[in-house]
Amino acid sequence: MLDKAIGIYIQLKKFTEANDLIRKHGKNRGDGAPLLDPIILIKQAEYERESGKWKEAADLYVQANKFKEAIEIYGKRDNLD
Repeated sequence: MLDKAIGIYIQLKKFTEANDLIRKHGKNRGDGAPLLDPIILIKQAEYERESGKWKEAADLYVQANKFKEAIEIYGKRDNLD
């Protein structure tokens, strides 16, 4: 049921709500912090990239451990700070 609700939020581009569900009802890491789903982060990054929000997209790729994609975005924007 949780997976279905998360999937619906993702389809609606409501990534914050999807992550909130994971934080509230999902699994935790060993230190008790919520485990954010990298797939949600990647989908959100793709959406931000398509919307022209390249910095937000790059930051989300970094959070999802997709460093190559983040570097590509920064490189295309000549912003490697």
